[in-house]
Amino acid sequence: MLDVGCGNLKYLFQFDNSKFTKLVGIDLKLPEDPFQEYLNFKYPKLSDFDYHALEKRFLKNYSFLEQNIVDVKIKKESYGFIFCKHVIHFIPHEKQILLTDILYNGLRNRGLLFLKINHNQNKQYSDSTKVDRLYKNCFKEKRKDIIHYLNDPDEIVKNFSEKYLPISTDKDDKSVTILIRK
Repeated sequence: MLDVGCGNLKYLFQFDNSKFTKLVGIDLKLPEDPFQEYLNFKYPKLSDFDYHALEKRFLKNYSFLEQNIVDVKIKKESYGFIFCKHVIHFIPHEKQILLTDILYNGLRNRGLLFLKINHNQNKQYSDSTKVDRLYKNCFKEKRKDIIHYLNDPDEIVKNFSEKYLPISTDKDDKSVTILIRK
């Protein structure tokens, strides 16, 4: 299982104890100590347990790549499930389909690609102070160009439906969800 744009790792950790034997997270900036993030997420109230056994299991099941997802190289047909939530809208339009091609090619036969993409009708992005705060949290800097990467929700579905055959699409007031099977 690959989580593209894993951020603070919370979505990746939700797949712990699933059928996936290897969980991989890619993001531009990862937490300094992923194992400590894991402990905080999975065991927030426990204080006394076998750290060494848990760390060994963690190191066996998880791996992390700190890199720009636009430059990601994924071995062909290497994942059964690729998860990309609230990431594509950070990427310039011309690279969005290119990244999706790379992710799609990384799927095994019958694998699933889950995309959740914010769109231009999301009220969160109409307030510039919220956009600045979002960018500061994500990239540790102020940027205002996020608005340029947001599309109309119907256009998002159309663009992905022309290139791929999604098995499911859903739109709400904030984002579009697309599920693609290889």
